Amino acid sequence: MTKPAPTPSLPKLPVSLAANPTLSSWLRFSPEGHVKVSPGKVEIGQGIVTALAQIAADELDLDIGRVQMVRASTAASPNEGVTSGSLSVQQSGRAIRHVCAEVRQIFLGLASDRLGVAIDALAIEDGTISGPGNVRTSYWELAGEVSLERDATPGAVAKTSTQRVLAGNSVQRFDIPDKVFAHPRFIHDTALPGMLHGRVLRSEISAAKLVDPVTRAVAPAKRPQVIMIRAIQSRAPTFSMIRLLGTSKMK
Repeated sequence: MTKPAPTPSLPKLPVSLAANPTLSSWLRFSPEGHVKVSPGKVEIGQGIVTALAQIAADELDLDIGRVQMVRASTAASPNEGVTSGSLSVQQSGRAIRHVCAEVRQIFLGLASDRLGVAIDALAIEDGTISGPGNVRTSYWELAGEVSLERDATPGAVAKTSTQRVLAGNSVQRFDIPDKVFAHPRFIHDTALPGMLHGRVLRSEISAAKLVDPVTRAVAPAKRPQVIMIRAIQSRAPTFSMIRLLGTSKMK
């Protein structure tokens, strides 16, 4: 007696998308000709914002310059839990790839109806949808007719690796210019009223003992931005150090 063939498993949504299934919470088109992508993971220097933008641009057939990544916020972003464990591209990336693939198919279906051209005969280049006879429209022309206030469906098919142009290739990182030109980007760039900064000065020589913490170099009389100096001796007498507390101008 032969065993019945196993029933093929039904496709499932990526984990982050299953927890936050509304398409509009991940992606929306702006009238200025951009697409805003909202991941629930945060950029803390690891480069995920650029990687996620590459994924979105590939699936939507856009120039990456049109992709605007929205910083994660508790109020507006999908709840993807924590950013840790090198899971951002695996979790957020899979969700964004699925969302963009589904949105692309939604717009192709609407363009097919409007232009009177079969979906298979349509192509997308940098957001412009075109077909035979030079008929064309775009994501932004159709955006007013498409509601993304709907849940994602498991059947969306993303591009294969051979069809991707950006993912897997190096592009200029989104976060580097702000770092180079000292623009605030991270939570530790935030300056609050009356906020002080601490700094520890350690000896360069092992087992050195602190003789005079109030040196000419750091004394408040010489450095008005220094508020307090405290000497600290290690329990295991291998080093001593000075802890300074001062304003943001403390060097």
